Amino acid sequence: YEAEQELAASEAALRASEARLRDLNDTLEHRIADTLAERKVFADIVDSTAATTVALSLDYDILAINQAAIAAIKRIYGKSAKVGDNLLALLDDMPDHREQVRQIWARAFRGDDVLVTDTFGDARLERVAYEARFSPLRDRDGRVVGAWHTAYDISDRLRAQAELEATQEQLR
Repeated sequence: YEAEQELAASEAALRASEARLRDLNDTLEHRIADTLAERKVFADIVDSTAATTVALSLDYDILAINQAAIAAIKRIYGKSAKVGDNLLALLDDMPDHREQVRQIWARAFRGDDVLVTDTFGDARLERVAYEARFSPLRDRDGRVVGAWHTAYDISDRLRAQAELEATQEQLR
């Protein structure tokens, strides 16, 4: 009789443990689903913004790139870029542009936050003025493992400013 009671108690404990595991599993699944949904919303926002956003490894390999950056690289350099491509290799046939890009990213790779206003692109295609903020990408221990940037096309703003200055000069 005692053996039957111990067996029944063990089975009850096992059922209770299984129920707790199911509850924990459900909770974990909900947390994962919520986190993934939140990250998807954030990724959708970054991907749909007009600002170009790119993240590179220290070897200049593209870790992340949004649609605006893909379109901008195509427009100003005539190159198709995607995750996994090496940004410098894309510009191998454009040494001046390659060096401009390398120098700017190198500053962020050293750990500096950099704000750059410059013109980029192949003159045969399109030259575009950008204001870009470059920041280091760090691992959990704080080591720089790459960099990322967000850039805005300010060409229209600069053209309007130049036109305003020319008009003011004519009025003088």
